[in-house]
Amino acid sequence: MKKLNIIFFALLIGLFLSACIKLRIDNPEIKYYDLTNEESVPVSKKYVDCSLQIRTFTFTVKQSADRILVTEDGSVNPLYYHRWVSGFDELVTDFIFVRFTKSQTFRNGVLRARTMQTPNYTLEGSIIENSAVNDSKFKTEPYYIRLTIGIALIKRDSKTGNVNSILTKEYSEKVLRNDADAFGIHVAYKTAITKISDQMLMDIITMIQNDKQ
Repeated sequence: MKKLNIIFFALLIGLFLSACIKLRIDNPEIKYYDLTNEESVPVSKKYVDCSLQIRTFTFTVKQSADRILVTEDGSVNPLYYHRWVSGFDELVTDFIFVRFTKSQTFRNGVLRARTMQTPNYTLEGSIIENSAVNDSKFKTEPYYIRLTIGIALIKRDSKTGNVNSILTKEYSEKVLRNDADAFGIHVAYKTAITKISDQMLMDIITMIQNDKQ
């Protein structure tokens, strides 16, 4: 009887360990994605004699910042096993900061939100739309991402300290994906944010140059 009990408990332990191993196999690893400036940044041929502060971009609609959002059949769902390495708002801000800095456009530098320097101009931004869409009903363009960002360029008067907005604009990019695979989402976002930030930079240069005339 004692021998049978030992065999029974051994079988139970074996089944338990087998179930644990199966659970570990069935549960995929969480993958994290970044927005990095992998494409070369063209050095601007236009320069402006000023400094630009970039404040952290914000969401217009409250959401889980580190979750990748996918819209399927009109329903928005955050992915669990595919996430941003940090908040998407922070990634967008850092991407624009790095790209503007590498362009060497602003002679007095590009400044972070937390700076002891007093900037000549400040860039504020909001993420209006950021979602990957999977919709098999549209056969021509079933998979894509859309990114929409709004900005305000604020001028600070060095004499009076007064501030006023000299540019407000929205930028939107739609980038097609090959399939519904979640891996392609961050690649499409990189393409979108690169196009938006370059358009944004040219508009800011033009507006500052006009402001200084």
